[in-house]
Amino acid sequence: MRQNLYEGKIAMKKWGIAAGVGLLLCGALIFMNLFFREGDLDKAEVNRSRVTFQYRKAKLEDSSLVELIKCVYDAEGLHVYLKNPQVTEKAAITCYDKEYYKMDNDWKFTFAEDHFTISGGDTYQIRGLAIGYIQLRELASKQYTLLEYTYAYDIGPMLVYGDPYAFYTERELEEQKQEEMEYFTKLSTPGVFEELEGVWVSEENPEMMLSFGYDEEKGKHFIHYTRKIKGASEATLFEDNLLFISEQKSGMHGNVLYVAYGRRNHGKQAFVVFSEDRKSITFNKNPGLTYVRANPKQ
Repeated sequence: MRQNLYEGKIAMKKWGIAAGVGLLLCGALIFMNLFFREGDLDKAEVNRSRVTFQYRKAKLEDSSLVELIKCVYDAEGLHVYLKNPQVTEKAAITCYDKEYYKMDNDWKFTFAEDHFTISGGDTYQIRGLAIGYIQLRELASKQYTLLEYTYAYDIGPMLVYGDPYAFYTERELEEQKQEEMEYFTKLSTPGVFEELEGVWVSEENPEMMLSFGYDEEKGKHFIHYTRKIKGASEATLFEDNLLFISEQKSGMHGNVLYVAYGRRNHGKQAFVVFSEDRKSITFNKNPGLTYVRANPKQ
């Protein structure tokens, strides 16, 4: 009798250990399944399973009408939950893939009280949306990103919120660099930028400096006007992207460099004039000063 009870206790103990291990393995499998489903939409698409991306609260200040709460991918489509979904009902909605190419499809949009649903195509491939002039990117991540544009007469779309360089794709950044370089080269007088490139210091006031250069990371030429302050770093008085530099003859000043800067479709102009020996320049933003190279070229 005692032997039967002892054997029974051992059997119960073995069963409890096995059950515990089984529960742990089951829990681990569920956790791993959730983990991989959250991070891999491609696998979810094969199984037509449900994946939810819950976003942290975005710091949008007062700049935007659109704030996402979460996006849910499942077999029925992409469900986009917003804090104020009414703004989307009359706006044009465009879908983009992971490389931010426009997805041409006969999409169907269904609006509910707290979200809208996109169906009618492979919604698992959607990674970005444009709602009117608002672009939402990185939907399949812990936090979406937002760019907001406005439309100005004779200028076109203008970015009013967000940093485009922070979340453009590598393909887009490379295309922009190439496009900016082609535009700059096409409109600039050959060799003029190379003459100006570098730092120029005012003879009358050495605290004033004018710089021309090229930012390889952004793929943009720039003009930078600064003033040194005692006991502090440089103070930027003027800084912008260079669009092109064109040298033209002027009856009053000799050869004048027309320096175009700012946005391409809303550019501004400054003027730089070389001395006869081209070793010093004047700058119309501060016409009373003459600038010479900080480090003369050999």
